[in-house]
Amino acid sequence: MSEPKIKGGKDGEYTIEVEVENTGGLPTAFLQAQLVKIVRPDMLTLEFPEDVYRPRSRGRSYYRMQEEETPQKNKITFIDPEQGAPSFEVGRLEKGEKKKYKFKVKLDGISGTECTLKFSSTRGGVITKKIHIGN
Repeated sequence: MSEPKIKGGKDGEYTIEVEVENTGGLPTAFLQAQLVKIVRPDMLTLEFPEDVYRPRSRGRSYYRMQEEETPQKNKITFIDPEQGAPSFEVGRLEKGEKKKYKFKVKLDGISGTECTLKFSSTRGGVITKKIHIGN
């Protein structure tokens, strides 16, 4: 994973650009394993502190929702209409293949935040980088 480039700042909007590359000698997942769904697709994710961004979980129980007095308002908005979530499904990377991704976010009520950029691959492992968005 390349060093992320963070651009912007106008009206609290930022773009985080990153490139992932398979430098190994094999694909990150064999095509047949992917077709029969025995491997997860490679994923690129931005992870924020829970008080800044909490993704809506499909697995939240009714009782847990009742315990929360008021739902938390996220302080991060994903503004790319194609994205809308803190992750990209990369799929699989062939030997030597590179892919570029852009996260477009807007800070809401905060001037900056720490977060972790995470690339995870069934065969390739996990790479994380701590970054700061904003001031």
